[in-house]
Amino acid sequence: MLAKLVAVAALTGAYFRPTQCLDALSWVLSPVVGLDELAASAHSALFVRLVLTLVAFATAVARTRSTYLTFIAVLVCLQTACLQLHLQGETYAVLPWSKPVQLVFFEILATLTFTLVLTVGYFAPLPLSPRQVYRKRLEDFYKTHNPAKLGQVDDILRRYRHHEEVLFTRLKKKYITNDLSESEEGSDDEHETSTDDEPAAAPTRATAIHIETTVEDDVEDVQEPSTPPASANQGRADTAPRVRTAIQEVQAAQQARIEERIQRLKMGKAKA
Repeated sequence: MLAKLVAVAALTGAYFRPTQCLDALSWVLSPVVGLDELAASAHSALFVRLVLTLVAFATAVARTRSTYLTFIAVLVCLQTACLQLHLQGETYAVLPWSKPVQLVFFEILATLTFTLVLTVGYFAPLPLSPRQVYRKRLEDFYKTHNPAKLGQVDDILRRYRHHEEVLFTRLKKKYITNDLSESEEGSDDEHETSTDDEPAAAPTRATAIHIETTVEDDVEDVQEPSTPPASANQGRADTAPRVRTAIQEVQAAQQARIEERIQRLKMGKAKA
C-alpha cells in the first residue's frame, strides 16, 4: 500500500512538472541513454505527459478490465481537454480569472484527472473470478434463507464445481418455490452432486425390484400344483407388464400426494 502511494505521488509530480522530470531522467540516464535532445525540445513536456497518460490508462484498464472502462475513458478525455486548453494559452470570458490563473487552473485540473486515473489503476478492487462470484452469490442466498449453511459454502461449491448454475436452480426450487417433490424425499439438494444422477434413480430401481419380486412371489403362489414351474425367463416376460403397471401406480400415487399437499398449503395461505 505504501509503495503504491509513493508511486502515485511520484508519477503525479512528474506529470505536474514534466520538464524537471525529464531533466532528472537525463541526468540519471546520461551514461546509458542520451536524452539531451529530447529535454531541449519544445514538445518535451507534452511528450512526458502523453507517455505518463498512456502508462496510467494501460495500468487502469489492465487492473479493472471493462469494469471501470467508461469512467476511465471520461477521465482521460477530460484530462486531454484540460491539457489542450493549457497549452493553447487562451482565456475564456466565462471564467472570472486572469489568463495566468486560468492556465494554472487547467494544468491543475489535468493533473487531478491524471491522478484519478492512476488511483483507479492502483487501488480499484480487482474483478472477481467466476468462482468468487458464485461464492458471494451462495453466501448472500444462505444469509437470506438458511444462515446455518454458511459454514458449508466451500464444501458445497466443491461438490458442484463447474455445475454451479444447477446448484442455484435446486436451491431456488427448495427455498423459494417450495418444491414439494424435493421435500417429499427428505433430501438436501445442495449436498447432492449435480453430475451424479445414480442416487436419484436408485429409489426407483429399488422399488421396481421390490415390486417385481413381490409379483413373482404372488404368481408362484397362485400356480396350480400340477402345473410345471415356468422358466425364469418366461416368468420375467409374463410379469414385466405387471411390474410396469405397478411402478406407474406408485408414481401416480406419489404425484397425487404431492398435489394434495400443494392444495392444502394453498388453502392454508388463503385462510391466513
